[in-house]
Amino acid sequence: MKSWIPFNLRPARLALLLMLFALVLAPMAWGDDDDDDDEKHERKRSRWGFLMDDAVEPVNNALYAKECGACHLAFQPGLLPARSWEAMLNNLEEHFGKDASLPPASVDALRVYLVQHAAETSRGETAYKILRRLKGATPLRITETSYFIHKHDEISQATIQRESIGTFANCAACHRTAEQGDYDDDHVVIPK
Repeated sequence: MKSWIPFNLRPARLALLLMLFALVLAPMAWGDDDDDDDEKHERKRSRWGFLMDDAVEPVNNALYAKECGACHLAFQPGLLPARSWEAMLNNLEEHFGKDASLPPASVDALRVYLVQHAAETSRGETAYKILRRLKGATPLRITETSYFIHKHDEISQATIQRESIGTFANCAACHRTAEQGDYDDDHVVIPK
């Protein structure tokens, strides 16, 4: 009986041809919708396969923005792991030398938000890199993470002590898009 497959393509050869076809055409069909061809901003896939954005998800919780943002930048939950947020919430009466106590219902609501949006669940590349370098540590400050230290290692203490900056925790002083969760180097302006 004569085969219906042209050019004497048997199953193994056909499978190989289909795989090559998929490798060549799949990137065109499922390619990045981003018009920016700059490799630095190329969308990447995490080890779990989902697309990672460069930015960390911005704060989208009114209670968190109000309570935590009253004293400092309401840092995006994706900048620390859930265990760090838990540790902070468990000791608000001694929050970096200040009493930041809140009613239990508010603490519970903040806990839900922070844990659900912590670095482990973030699609942001920055969160992924922070987590990867923690090696099980539970930092209480973003500025204590090895990723943060690595990214800021060329900035002198004299620069940080400028009145316009004051502390490494004042992210918005240099990162003009910090509130949106965008800490890309392209948006950094170090004030005089």
